[in-house]
Amino acid sequence: MIISVDDLLVEVSKRLKKSGHSEGLREAKKILAFVLNCDYQELGGFNNCGISGEKIDFLNSLIRDRMNKKPISRIIGRRKFYKGDFIINEGVFDPRPETEGVVFVGLKEKFGSVLDLGVGSGCILISLLKGNSISTGLGVDISMACLETSSLNAVRSDVSDRARFVLSNWFENINEKFDLIVSNPPYISEIEFENLDADVKCYDPKISLISGRDGLDAYRVISREASKYLNPKGRVVLEIGYSQADAVKELFFLNGFGDFRIWKDINGKDRTVSARLLM
Repeated sequence: MIISVDDLLVEVSKRLKKSGHSEGLREAKKILAFVLNCDYQELGGFNNCGISGEKIDFLNSLIRDRMNKKPISRIIGRRKFYKGDFIINEGVFDPRPETEGVVFVGLKEKFGSVLDLGVGSGCILISLLKGNSISTGLGVDISMACLETSSLNAVRSDVSDRARFVLSNWFENINEKFDLIVSNPPYISEIEFENLDADVKCYDPKISLISGRDGLDAYRVISREASKYLNPKGRVVLEIGYSQADAVKELFFLNGFGDFRIWKDINGKDRTVSARLLM
């Protein structure tokens, strides 16, 4: 008996909705399209074709993952971000829409060179390079898995000729200056980590989330060292926790920065800070 795509989607979406996923049908389409190796708009073309038991078993295993809070992006290994589509895996942080603010603010002024601290999947750096065709960029990370993933995404996004990736603990292996420094550093406190939702706590690398007892350790390092790696009047653009704006501004003010601006995310919360080197 041939199981139609439509019938399969109805069954799967019911299971997802029952487990608390309100957008069950949309999620079911994405997962099934991944199983069938097609775009979800093309699913209708499979209605008159048989779907093998092996593929249905695979689909069911992925649906169980989703019912256990595994994010869709983790299941299909892809994440849409800004104007691009990025490969992700268990070794990299899964970028969120809020982080697009770093790209938006970064592109408000022209820059010739950009440094991305903690490059992860490469989504910020690559989006900035695609938005500013005259620029070059360096992405650094402490994780080889991140560097391999970001390098792959740079090739897929046609910016590999303008992007470099280096293993470095923050500024450790950097010996040049830039017009712009960007980062979405870890900013969750050790206490906050314990209360995170399962889809974050169980699937994002812990190192990409926690930044000391108060969540500010990464900003202390960046604010202290950034001036050495910026050209005159260079900028920093960083993602921050929604309650951290004043603390982060103070850290950068004490290290020679001014012209501060705070930008809100799609939920109206403080999420991006920009500052300029006053020297």
